Amino acid sequence: MYLNCKTWFSLRYGTIKTEELVEMAEAHAVKAMALTNINSTADLWDFVDFCHQKNIKPVAGVEIRNGNDFLYIILAKNNAGLLAIHRFLSEYLQPKLPFPDRPQLGTDVYMIYALGKWSATELQPNELIGVQPTEVNKLYGLNAHLQPGKYVIRQPVTFQDKSYYNVHRLLRAVDKNIILSKQQPEDIAGSHEMFVSQAGLFNAFSAHPAMITTTLQVLDSCSVEMEFKSDKTKKVYSNSKAGDKKLLEKLALDGMKRRYGLR
Repeated sequence: MYLNCKTWFSLRYGTIKTEELVEMAEAHAVKAMALTNINSTADLWDFVDFCHQKNIKPVAGVEIRNGNDFLYIILAKNNAGLLAIHRFLSEYLQPKLPFPDRPQLGTDVYMIYALGKWSATELQPNELIGVQPTEVNKLYGLNAHLQPGKYVIRQPVTFQDKSYYNVHRLLRAVDKNIILSKQQPEDIAGSHEMFVSQAGLFNAFSAHPAMITTTLQVLDSCSVEMEFKSDKTKKVYSNSKAGDKKLLEKLALDGMKRRYGLR
């Protein structure tokens, strides 16, 4: 059910520590969840490690925004999908380019758009529409039952409770360099963006059982793998330690010549 969870690595937006997010999920008997920080995967591997400790299935993802504008969520189906996410982020973040409205990242990822952004009939097999519990009534005019496999539940998790919602508002005010009275609805998250019990979500979407099924299938089809106990640090940069020593000497001499000249 939880395809859109953030931590405080959604800078000046989220308020939850990575480990705390997983502990909250355990308290709500969550079996699988996706970490989707805004334009970032900074704490992904910590999240995966904490999830494994709590027997929760971790799903890797990211929430893409241009400023305040929510564009989509990208979920990695596998490690190849995670690589595609990282390449995509680097492609646009490093040159500080705006993210596109509808990128083509291949079939190793799911793309989840906001309700009303695209028609279900326009979407590719790996593209979906996320519906928040506050948006359920909007489905009746969209004939969602005609495309049951294109809609998923999107319950954002951004802060712990109503008190931390106020912290979130303060963070957003700092980010926008404005006072609280000047905040607009688009500047902040909805006050409902915290953990809701699965029973509560099932009840909210009881008229749309296919959406519940699709959401569970998405979570079930995603995976991310990492061996945490093995040492992944490179032992040598060149072919051998002796080669590394020669390379360091060369780089040091080249640097001296470049900085001090040949005199």
